[in-house]
Amino acid sequence: MQKHNPGLLFVSTDGIDALRQAQAPAGAKRDLLQMVARECGPEALLSIGQEINQVTYDPVWRSALRSETPAVLFDKWRRFEVFAHSSNRVEIDLITERHPRFRRRATGGPAPTPPENLLICGLIIGLLEGIGCRGVWCDMASQLGGSFRIRQKSEFCLPEDPTELLTNSWTIGWQTHSIPKAIDPQGNSPPQVDLPPVEDASLAALLKTIADLMMLDIARQWKTNEL
Repeated sequence: MQKHNPGLLFVSTDGIDALRQAQAPAGAKRDLLQMVARECGPEALLSIGQEINQVTYDPVWRSALRSETPAVLFDKWRRFEVFAHSSNRVEIDLITERHPRFRRRATGGPAPTPPENLLICGLIIGLLEGIGCRGVWCDMASQLGGSFRIRQKSEFCLPEDPTELLTNSWTIGWQTHSIPKAIDPQGNSPPQVDLPPVEDASLAALLKTIADLMMLDIARQWKTNEL
């Protein structure tokens, strides 16, 4: 909103600490998203995810954007939802390697609202593009039957009547994926970690190699065959 509709902000958002000032009542957040949808249009909610790499430092988003593959990103998303004590969940079903289906549901209480769903859909699109997915598209289910393509060629497009969209369900696909240079293990100097002394030089070298690799993405659930 600061970028596109600054006049709607009644206080400055400069200097917000994402770690210490991230808590807000669920009702207040829903009301804010309803206001954004009403005043700026639903496309504004989808577009928020396009600015995800500009957010003041936040360990969750920083870690998400360091995901080597979409599969790693989705695994992190599932765990972050629990970590954040979210009352909603995104079910992710991989139809193919480059074509997942998403469905939002509540774990208890009221179902997530359309503005909430559009925000989350846009965030996932922004994260996928941020980790190197190209040619990203997104189809959202329609009450009229079938689906409507809301993302194509790096643009969002909604039907004339956005309320026809069933915002709790959508599919995303992409043409290609390549690891951005910023998270390419070949071009990174991982944070140093002190390892206990090991007398065997070859074993010490192996442990350092594994530690360096894991430090490139400390939020990833590494598997033995990936090391």
